[in-house]
Amino acid sequence: MRRLGVVPAGLLLGALTVGAQSQPAPRIVCEEPTYDFGKRSNREVVEHTFIIRNEGDTTLEIRRVHASCGCTVVQTSTRQVPPGETARITARLNLRGRRGPQHKTITVESNDPHHPRLVLHLQGTALQEMNVLPDRFFFGQVSGADAVARTVEVSSAAVTFRITNITCSSALLDVDLQTVSSGHAYRVSARLKPPLPNGRFGANIRLYTDSEKYPTIDIPVWARVSGALTTAPRELVLPQRGPTLTRYIVIRATDGREFRIRRVQVPAAGISVTTNAYPGGGYRITLSGIQPSPDLQGKAVEIETDMPAMEKVRVPFRVIGL
Repeated sequence: MRRLGVVPAGLLLGALTVGAQSQPAPRIVCEEPTYDFGKRSNREVVEHTFIIRNEGDTTLEIRRVHASCGCTVVQTSTRQVPPGETARITARLNLRGRRGPQHKTITVESNDPHHPRLVLHLQGTALQEMNVLPDRFFFGQVSGADAVARTVEVSSAAVTFRITNITCSSALLDVDLQTVSSGHAYRVSARLKPPLPNGRFGANIRLYTDSEKYPTIDIPVWARVSGALTTAPRELVLPQRGPTLTRYIVIRATDGREFRIRRVQVPAAGISVTTNAYPGGGYRITLSGIQPSPDLQGKAVEIETDMPAMEKVRVPFRVIGL
C-alpha cells in the first residue's frame, strides 16, 4: 500500500493566508488626510477638497460620510470609485462666532475590508479680529407695550474702522450709535417701538463700515412678544356633558407691574366668580358652578383691567370632542 505524506501545519496555514490575501478587494487611500487652514478670520467659511483614491482591484463603495459637528458641511462627488480612480470629498467649515484652535473630523465609511473607516481632519485657528459683544440683540420675552432697549459693543484692536451707515430690516426698532473709541470701538443701541405684535419677533441690523475687510457687520435681533398681561391656562377645557366643574385662571403682568381687575364677565348664568391676590403678583380667578355644555364652545371669560396697554383679556372655552 502506498503511504501519503503528512503536510506540516505551518505550511498549510501559510498557504491559506496567502490565498486569503490574494482575494480581490478595494483599498481606500488619502495622501493628505489632514488639512490645516492656518489662522483665519472667524467671519470666514473654510473650504477644502480631500482626494480619495481606490488603490485596490475592485470598486470602492463610499457608504457614508459624516462630520463631527453640524457646522461642517460635506459633499461627495461619487459613491462608486473604480480601481485607480478618485473621488472628491469637499468640506466647508463655518468659522462664524468661533475663537481659538478648531479641529473637526470627517469620517468616510467604505467597503474596504482592511480599512472600513477613514478619518479626515480639518484644523486651524479662528481669529476674532472684529468683536461683537454680545453677538446679537437678545430681548427675550417682552411685553408688546414697553420700549425695551438692548446694547451691543462693536470693537477691534487689529482693524481701524468707522461705521458710516446703519440699516434695520424692521420699522419696529430705533437704532442709535455712540462712539466709544474713534476707529476702534462703537456702542450700538436698539430699542423696541410699541405697540408690538404678539409672537416671535426677528430682525437684522446691518452696520456699514469703511473697512475693506469688514465692509458690513450684521447683528441679528430676537424677541418673543407677549401681551402686557398673560393668563394660565390660555383656554378652559371642558367635556360636553357631566357635573358642574370648577376652573381657575391666573392672570399676571408680563413685566411684574401692579394692576387691578375691574370686572370678570362670564358667558353663562350659574357661573360664580371669586378673585384673590396670587402669590408673586397678579390674581387667581376661581370660576365655580360651570355646567359642561356644547353651547360653551367658542365662548369666553372676559377679564377687564386697568392696564393701559391691555384693558381686556379673553380666555375662551374649548369643549372636547367638538
